[in-house]
Amino acid sequence: MTRMKKNKKPGRVGGAGARLVAVASAVAMFLAVAVGGSAIAATPTNSASPSEITKTAVPKTVATNDGVSLGVPQHTKIVNAPDKDGKYTVSLNVTGAVDSSTSTTSKPLDIVLVLDESGSMENSISYSDRTTKQQALVTAVDSFLDMTAKANEQLPANAEKHQVSLVKFASDKSDQIGNDTNWRGYNYSQIVSGFTTDFNGLRNTVGQLKPSGATRADYGLQKAQDVLRNKRADAKQVVLFFTDGVPTSQRDFDNQVASDAITAAREMKQAGTDIYSVGVVDGADPGNTTDKSVNSFLNAVSSNYPNATLTKDNWNRWNWNLGQGGNQGYYQSASSAEELKSVFDKIQQQITTTVLYQGVRIEDALSKDNWVTFTGANNAPEFTYSKTVNGKTTDYTPDNKATVDGNGKIVWYPEGQNGQLEAGTTYTVNFTVKTTQKAYDAAAANHKDDSAATGNNNFYTNDNDTAKVFYKTVTSVNGQPTVSDENNTPYNKPLITLPTSTIIVTKTWADGNEQHGSDAVTVHLKQDGKNYGDAVTLNAADEWRHDFTVPAGPDGHQYTVTEQSVDGYDSSVSVSVSTAPSSADNGVITLKGLDEQKGAAAITNTASSVMLPAADLKVTKQVKGHAAANDFGFTLACETTNDQNAGSCKNVSGLDSNGQLRATVSKDVLAKSNDSAEASFGTTNQNLKFKVPSGSANEVVYTFKITENGADNAPAGWQYDTAEHIVTVTVAKNADGKWAATVSGNNPKFVNRYVAVAALPLTGGTTGRAWIVAAGVLLALAGGAGYVAWRRCMTV
Repeated sequence: MTRMKKNKKPGRVGGAGARLVAVASAVAMFLAVAVGGSAIAATPTNSASPSEITKTAVPKTVATNDGVSLGVPQHTKIVNAPDKDGKYTVSLNVTGAVDSSTSTTSKPLDIVLVLDESGSMENSISYSDRTTKQQALVTAVDSFLDMTAKANEQLPANAEKHQVSLVKFASDKSDQIGNDTNWRGYNYSQIVSGFTTDFNGLRNTVGQLKPSGATRADYGLQKAQDVLRNKRADAKQVVLFFTDGVPTSQRDFDNQVASDAITAAREMKQAGTDIYSVGVVDGADPGNTTDKSVNSFLNAVSSNYPNATLTKDNWNRWNWNLGQGGNQGYYQSASSAEELKSVFDKIQQQITTTVLYQGVRIEDALSKDNWVTFTGANNAPEFTYSKTVNGKTTDYTPDNKATVDGNGKIVWYPEGQNGQLEAGTTYTVNFTVKTTQKAYDAAAANHKDDSAATGNNNFYTNDNDTAKVFYKTVTSVNGQPTVSDENNTPYNKPLITLPTSTIIVTKTWADGNEQHGSDAVTVHLKQDGKNYGDAVTLNAADEWRHDFTVPAGPDGHQYTVTEQSVDGYDSSVSVSVSTAPSSADNGVITLKGLDEQKGAAAITNTASSVMLPAADLKVTKQVKGHAAANDFGFTLACETTNDQNAGSCKNVSGLDSNGQLRATVSKDVLAKSNDSAEASFGTTNQNLKFKVPSGSANEVVYTFKITENGADNAPAGWQYDTAEHIVTVTVAKNADGKWAATVSGNNPKFVNRYVAVAALPLTGGTTGRAWIVAAGVLLALAGGAGYVAWRRCMTV
């Protein structure tokens, strides 16, 4: 009630300067929590003091004035997958904060001033300072509002502002908003003003407050709860509770009033509200928690003790339980008008300190390995820009455009070298690049068959030396900015995946893969004439196949497959591709394309052979005693023997189906006795092929037998040569290390003899000559008998 409080005896509050320093530190830490919490793990509601609150691990934090920590600007690099033309879009962005520039830790504040307007506020603040408590309070609140207004002026135009509500408490409670008194003329405890940013109007309202009534602290804090029902979801709530006396409905400390006030405060604190209590009271001492009076009370309502209670048991005894907590600076005291203003100023500075980023710069660079180029005319860069606010993206043309230097370094200041980003805005710069053949080569190099190669065909689009965001921090306290040194942090490292191509190499043995189960061959893949990766081994275990990973790409490469020579076999390679624009021709595979290409190389091993012209195998015919009356025919027949290193006739080609060749000596070239002539077992273009040795054999010997046809049925007067001549062909390496055929026993001579009748013997057994003589006699007798018979007929 008006004048119902006695003027309290002025008392000096000890250690005010030290306490104000503590409050500065505490509230600074509070602000870092209140405005985002991304850089601070503990809040002032924990038991640790502000100086002990720890920071979570973040990529980089920047310490600002009074302990506020600021995380790095939110930033992201995005790379889209390459399109069908090998082009992909790179986007780099940086995001402004909710309330100012690029601050990532601050939030707008909903502040409730809960002011004691009891009758004792008309008393002097101390013996030495005759300023009334009300005058000192109005001055302190005016300064508080002025500083909050300046803090708002530092925020971007579209940022949410700090707002303040005013609650007074004294006597009866009223649900009306205003500055009213009851029928006795005592102040109502009521909401004087809801949240507003009209601080000039609020200052006028504060100046119209007139002290009268009791000190119903419970009503004041309950009305603060009512105000906070209209809080902003994205704002931090702060209550500044001021009193000049003990909680009471009359004059003395009222445990029930204190209990209800502490309960209301606890509920707000548990909802995330920070509560500062300021006392201009005799004996005020934030370090005293045992008096069970004003100091216990002001500690209990403040955020020094988040879960404090004052309850009454069944025997009507009041029990204090502050719970966990400590002197964290949320309870402050003052004993002069100057101290009171200082307390309010310190609290305001801490809860409204604005921390911004300015001069934000984005940097990136094209690959130093020339993996990509820009896609504009003559490979010039083309940039586009966008802003995203509340999920809506709009393209725009900034005043400050991105630049590219001669080394491909990209630089962009979204808001200029000294500008600040708009709150809640994501700035994005986009540009398009295309991958070069070198990029595809690098992608495939991580797959190729090189034992030193590692990784896969995913590769980073940047490293931490090129793609970074640079920024400065600006801390504004009471409108005075402090600019930090420049800091930087790397962008994330997006991956892109480029396609690779494949060349499938297969092996076939012409004489049957099953005969080579224990064999192996070595194959080399050459790219543009040079070995690509290591040689590989083909064997039966791998089904005589290997898949080579090679680059795709706009330019492509040419490939050939070679087999390390295998003794006894000749190698041939046929090539093919699956689709255009790749091609295969004359043993060369050309793989070219921005998507996966496939080529194939089929190796066939055929047994090696040496050639011998069939005409080199000859036979000589000689006649004696007479000119040849007929042509003479000869047969060369292949024979498979059991001799060591004997060759099989099945490994000789060029013979007829019977494994033979024939030669004929014409009678025309044997016109007289002793004439001789050669004949060849083949024509000029006819060749014999002999398989070379395989395995450990050094040579192979093929055997042929030459005989004269009809030697056992010679014409009359002739004796034919019935000999069987052996000719061998030895296949072995010559002095030059090359396989060659050597013929032994070639061109044997067959001699046929003619024997005249007169030369037949008259004695001896019944030789051929005797039979001839006998035949002559018989013919003569027959002739004579015929003549006699004829004569007889003529006589008759």
